[in-house]
Amino acid sequence: MYRFGGEGVPVDLRKAECWFIRAAVLGDASAMCHLAHLYHLGGEGFGVDLRKAEYWYREAAGRGVVAAMSNLGYLYQYGGEGFEADPDRGTFLLFKAAGLGSVGAMYNLANLYHHGGVGFKIDLRKAEHWYLYAIKRRCSAAMSNLGLLYLRGGKDFPANPHKGKRLLLKAAGLGNAVAMYCLGQLYEYGRTDFPTDPGKAQSWYQKAAELGNARAMKKLEELSKPQPAKKRGFDEAFPDEPGHAHP
Repeated sequence: MYRFGGEGVPVDLRKAECWFIRAAVLGDASAMCHLAHLYHLGGEGFGVDLRKAEYWYREAAGRGVVAAMSNLGYLYQYGGEGFEADPDRGTFLLFKAAGLGSVGAMYNLANLYHHGGVGFKIDLRKAEHWYLYAIKRRCSAAMSNLGLLYLRGGKDFPANPHKGKRLLLKAAGLGNAVAMYCLGQLYEYGRTDFPTDPGKAQSWYQKAAELGNARAMKKLEELSKPQPAKKRGFDEAFPDEPGHAHP
């Protein structure tokens, strides 16, 4: 409750840390994973500490928490300030966690094949493969990114606008703000399967903005003021959702 707030309890990351530590010391593996995630990402008034994150992820992973294994793989894959990356260990753990059913690991593997990374050459077919595995487990970020991949296409990967539209709409229906923002862009500027529709564009921007999407907020502000039409490139207009650690 202190970590995320709710039911009248304000977010207080210091109190969250305190209670997670107490539970972790008593052997609660889930608390270890949440504590590691807190140290991994930090928050308002709470600094990142990747060494502590590594320690608690390892403790939780050793007790069979697959999400901790996945997040530890992510941490090793990308590293961070004061924490040197170890991509070989990261890759091993991501594949192991994905094999054990971790949606986060599947999604991060898809991202690595989609955009490349240390030890990963861009391979859009493999990216599609891992996105689809994550989508089977209702990962809205995977739906959004694969939808954009289908819209863009790529080397030896033909575009499929119909599939792309269907996945973006499905992701948006699950509350994915990035998908909502992209739908706003598509209806604003028009594209195959997306006839220009300013009303729909504004509606999707509004939904994304209500979920805190800063790009959508900026677009709504721009749309409230008369401006000359602008031409924008597809890649410039549509951001993918990056890989990330999962609580």
